Amino acid sequence: MRVIDLLQLLVDTPKNATIYFENSEHQVWPIADFTLATVNDQPQLSFNLEAAKKHPLKQWEFSLLLNKKDYYQHFVYVNYQDTVYPLFGFRVDQDRILLG
Repeated sequence: MRVIDLLQLLVDTPKNATIYFENSEHQVWPIADFTLATVNDQPQLSFNLEAAKKHPLKQWEFSLLLNKKDYYQHFVYVNYQDTVYPLFGFRVDQDRILLG
């Protein structure tokens, strides 16, 4: 998924929903920040996770950070346990947006 696709999908979600990454064991981590890279000529935006954060990013904050024209064509990944995994979508659960 590209950044522009993620932003378009988030338009219909609650603005105050918090953003997390959910792994296959249904554990969740808040998104801390992101890094930009180019791997094999492919632009990538990788989210970094934070073990504990008192105030996870809200949907409107998350969208505001990513809504830059230079980021639109970057493919979205997450850094999880020292490995980079592609993100394919999200689900909304209890006013949380769970990327996966």
